[in-house]
Amino acid sequence: MKKIKLLSMGTVLFLAFSCTTNDSSVESGNNVSTRAAAEGDKNPYSYVGKDHNTFLAEQRANGTNTMEQLVENAFTYAEEREYETAALSKDDMVAIANQAMDSSFEYSDIEGFAAKYNLSSNVVNNLNKLSDVLNNQDVQTPTELLNDLTALENSYLTGKFSETDKAYLLSTIAVAKSSTQYWLDFYNIAEDGSEPNNGEGAPQARIRWFARIFGAVVSDVIGAVLGAGAGTLVAGPAGTVAGAYIGAAAASGGVQFMVDDNL
Repeated sequence: MKKIKLLSMGTVLFLAFSCTTNDSSVESGNNVSTRAAAEGDKNPYSYVGKDHNTFLAEQRANGTNTMEQLVENAFTYAEEREYETAALSKDDMVAIANQAMDSSFEYSDIEGFAAKYNLSSNVVNNLNKLSDVLNNQDVQTPTELLNDLTALENSYLTGKFSETDKAYLLSTIAVAKSSTQYWLDFYNIAEDGSEPNNGEGAPQARIRWFARIFGAVVSDVIGAVLGAGAGTLVAGPAGTVAGAYIGAAAASGGVQFMVDDNL
């Protein structure tokens, strides 16, 4: 399968200018201290993705525009919702978010992440499947992409994994799904690829809608992958989940304030 390199931030900004963005229409989730999945969600870590989106909407409304402040706010948000953050390093999360914004998500990159964070071969193989989904050039509409992510999530749910590996994969796929929806909403892209709020009623060619969201979604996913890896090393499965949330939230927040600053 032919792979697509992560868009440079310059390209992300260029694509942002080609349409008008409104405030994100992502709705805030009902966060509960037990961290239970929302009713109807099969993924017990779906709240990680929902928290990611809620946090991003809040940071955009508040005008947060430095990585250090994003990470500080992400930690505060996580602690209020009883994520296990005590063993995590804010400096490490700043570095992870910055790396996520300047990386690609191909097999070779995943091997590098695995070596750094001692990821199991099971995790590596299944992150490669996520890379295939995100790089699939045959997908024509946002609906197809979201359906492919859900199908992969279902395979994670039914697969045989250790507790840590399952937390790692399900937290990451929760971020991938929620991030995709967040950035579709950010750019007012409908499920068929049209942009009715931007004066583009007919579905757009895949290269247009996909290019707009690709760099941001991949940054979020890499933030989750790296954050989960760092969290796992210091705090086990609880650190996996907290790290996935903070790494993704900070990386995505960084993309968001860069785009907003140039609109």
